[in-house]
Amino acid sequence: MNKTYQFAYNVGGRTTISITAPFENGFVQTNRFRPANLMGPLPFLASMQAGEAEDEFIQDCKNQVNVMGVFSTSISDDLERHIQALQYVVKKHFERSGRLIYTDLLVYVDIFAYLLYADGIPEAVIQNVIYPRVTLSIVDEYGDGVKNPFNLASLRTTPLYSSLKALVPC
Repeated sequence: MNKTYQFAYNVGGRTTISITAPFENGFVQTNRFRPANLMGPLPFLASMQAGEAEDEFIQDCKNQVNVMGVFSTSISDDLERHIQALQYVVKKHFERSGRLIYTDLLVYVDIFAYLLYADGIPEAVIQNVIYPRVTLSIVDEYGDGVKNPFNLASLRTTPLYSSLKALVPC
């Protein structure tokens, strides 16, 4: 079943932004825009961390939407405002935890993608261009602080990183 979430949104004269996502048993599936091969060659990885508990999802959405509102006066480009909001919530996560598990990063990017879609960016552009580029950019920015979900090694030393890099043309 799909469920629609509305968030207060004070950007460009808009007052709300809506996200519709699959919902089941208190869990919101967030991976609609995630490139299929982003989790590497092992099929079971594709379903890993495909979303989160509804209360966490709502809070993560609110966090990005609130930051976009803060940037609404200083950044006029919609995409850049979305990217800055994502980078801010990732930075705060990293400051709290000292690391960022790759699957957690993907959920943040999933929410970012839903917000982009709600703002009118085409699904194909999100999935094939923006999602992999932004994810790779964050992984590269935080280096060894982004961890493989299986053994907490640096993601950059794993096949997952190679799969991510393969999605982003030079």
